[in-house]
Amino acid sequence: MFRRRCCDQVYTQVRPQLLGKDGKGLAFTLFKPTKLEEGKPSVQSFKKGPDRPPVQDAAIGTVGCAVKTVVEEGNHHIVIGKVIKAHLLKPIEGRLGAAILEMKDLGDMVFHRG
Repeated sequence: MFRRRCCDQVYTQVRPQLLGKDGKGLAFTLFKPTKLEEGKPSVQSFKKGPDRPPVQDAAIGTVGCAVKTVVEEGNHHIVIGKVIKAHLLKPIEGRLGAAILEMKDLGDMVFHRG
C-alpha cells in the first residue's frame, strides 16, 4: 500500500501513463505542481480507463501495477510495482517503444540522474 501524505489516501495500485511523441507540452505541464478543482486535477482532462481508474485523454497507453514496495526519501517516494496489465489506448504506427515520449525528446534542459 502507498499512502500519499497530501491527501491521506491509500493506494494499492499505480497506473503509469504513456504519452506519445506529441505529448511534449503536457509533459512540461505535469512537471509543475497542479491544483485540484472540484476534486480533479486542473491540468488535463481525464476519462474512465479500461478497468475504471482515470487516464489522461492524451495518453496513448497505460500500465496497471500492484504496489509492492515504497521507498520514502526526502520529499519523494519511489513506488515499485508489479505489472498486472497494460492497455494500448490509441493506435500507433510501428513499435510502441518508438511511439512513446522519452526524456531525451524533451530537450537538453530536461534531465535526470538515474
